[in-house]
Amino acid sequence: MPTYFIQQKINTIAGVYDPFEHNGFHFEEFNSDITSGTHDGWTASKEVIADSVDAAFHEFFSNFYPLVDKIAFVTQCFTVAELEPYLVRRTDRAEFFLQFSKERGPVPLQFGEDELESIRALEQYEKKGDAFRYMREAINTPDFHARLAMLASALEGIAGETRPGSTNHKYIKNEILNDAPLHEKIFAGQEGIRNQLLHGKTIDDDEHGSTPYCEIMYGKIINYFNSKHGTKINTDVIGAPRTIGRSYNVWRGWLKPRLDSSDVDLAQFSGIDLHEVTKDFETLKGKPSDY
Repeated sequence: MPTYFIQQKINTIAGVYDPFEHNGFHFEEFNSDITSGTHDGWTASKEVIADSVDAAFHEFFSNFYPLVDKIAFVTQCFTVAELEPYLVRRTDRAEFFLQFSKERGPVPLQFGEDELESIRALEQYEKKGDAFRYMREAINTPDFHARLAMLASALEGIAGETRPGSTNHKYIKNEILNDAPLHEKIFAGQEGIRNQLLHGKTIDDDEHGSTPYCEIMYGKIINYFNSKHGTKINTDVIGAPRTIGRSYNVWRGWLKPRLDSSDVDLAQFSGIDLHEVTKDFETLKGKPSDY
């Protein structure tokens, strides 16, 4: 079976001045300079023997992401890998797959007459819980799990309780979400994603993996306030909610060196702009055959 070299960048403020090995992964600093004090995260790399590139990809990342969670915990530092650059290369072939990304600054939205009218309309809103606090936290975080938890709390804060300790789920289902199957997928006792999340369980990807819960829940809440409480929040905004940081321009594709090279790695792409990715490489239309 072929061997695949896979390398992933980790965005973290933790330092790792001495490279180390763990569970077959090699970790080291990425593009850091001790003399100048610059730091640009880590890389994790591993060689995987597998039948195909898809099998190698699955084996690498199914073990990698749980390890990233533990690294964040033990270093007590901001640590993410999603949307960071990664590279997959079969060791006996020149072609390779690259995800290359550059973080971009936030694009602001303007506060105008509609927003002012919305603020005034919300003065008439009868508060049942701390919904807007949870909505602010949902907007501020770029991470799926944290945003999902805050949106679920916001739904409960909007609906209030039928009695102490009992959320008004009928109101969430019929008035806010207006979608009984969606309510079931979020709040069902054992299988609901909200309960799996808040009870510390692993979220069932087979049940929930393909549903963009945060986008759906956020949109339902905005539409609810627009239709029932007189707000005029813009529902045509692209990329809402917008937050500071963790916004990326991303290029993905298959490449082949214009000159013979079997040692390509992420360090070669350090410091370049997105439009320079293909400068020294031939862009391929798809996955090479028998890869």
